[in-house]
Order: sequence, then C-alpha cells, then structure tokens
Amino acid sequence: MAIVGTYRTDDLHRRHPLRPVLAELQRLPTVTAVQLGPLEPAALAEHLTALAGARRPSPGEAGSGAVGLESPAGPGRPLPYPRSMPSS
Repeated sequence: MAIVGTYRTDDLHRRHPLRPVLAELQRLPTVTAVQLGPLEPAALAEHLTALAGARRPSPGEAGSGAVGLESPAGPGRPLPYPRSMPSS
C-alpha cells in the first residue's frame, strides 16, 4: 500500500502544525520524501491540455506558452485544481 501526500513547502511557516508531523514521518525508514519544483511552462501546458482532453496549440499559435504565467500562485505555478471538472 502506498500513501501519497502533497504540500507546498513555502506555505508551511515555522510554527505550522504539519511541520512536526512531517519531521516524525521522515524519520521512518519506510517513508520517502520527494521534492518537486514547479513545472516548466511547456510541461504545464501539456498537463493542462491532457486534463482538458483538448488539442495542444503548436508553437507560435495563439494560446501556446501563456498557460500558468499569470497565476496568482506565482510565476510558472498552476492554479489549484477545481474540485470537479466541468463537463463539455
């Protein structure tokens, strides 16, 4: 069995209640922590396109390369996933 949890390290201030839990978990020999950085714009566009089931714009086409660059979460960071995807 695998249990996967995610969080953004920059959202955990010094006294955040998750910090001691993470410290305890990371001491366990069966726990593996994997740190991931933000996706590059092209990888983010590919991921969002796959989620939407749409055709990915070719380079130079309107809409290519602009995905995620204006996110309020920060440059190159995606917006949080909606709880449910609207049906088309």
